[in-house]
Amino acid sequence: MAADEKREEEPRDCTSCRLFVDDPRELERVLPGLTILSSASGSTRGRAGICLPRHTFQDPEPACPEFRPRQSRRG
Repeated sequence: MAADEKREEEPRDCTSCRLFVDDPRELERVLPGLTILSSASGSTRGRAGICLPRHTFQDPEPACPEFRPRQSRRG
């Protein structure tokens, strides 16, 4: 499979943007009060994260104009 084909298969939404913080450890560091409710690894958070350009805690959305691809999580 060509590299261009591989890139097209990856989702272009918040979860593949480097400006979207969704790692549980990083969320707990950025939002220290979050651990009062439970861990950021909990199921109640779902796929939500912080959109750095918008300064919002949100569910993933389709790619916006601020989209910046992050390094592949695979490999």
